[in-house]
Amino acid sequence: MARIVKRERLVPNIHSLEIEAPEIARKCQPGQFIIIMPDEFGERIPLTLADWDREKGTITCVFMIVGTSTHKLSLLQAGDEVPVVVGPLGRAVEIGRWGTVMCVGGCYG
Repeated sequence: MARIVKRERLVPNIHSLEIEAPEIARKCQPGQFIIIMPDEFGERIPLTLADWDREKGTITCVFMIVGTSTHKLSLLQAGDEVPVVVGPLGRAVEIGRWGTVMCVGGCYG
């Protein structure tokens, strides 16, 4: 189980979730993702890690509502718990000596 610290509607259909997950926050690196299930009957949703705070033990993901499972995620409130958060998964991106890196996305990015 993982506790939701904060859910925020950024723009219509796009939300951010801050999740208490100290093990993931301690190990994650740029480019990695998690698998989350909004409830025990939902599907497994892969979400890219948008941010993390190793000291607070939290991770943050941003997602767009595109179906039933992401709609369920958008209804979660601070204090709610989700049954499954697994990660960090995937291969981290090596930033090297580029200094400050900015990522630009389409749509609302």
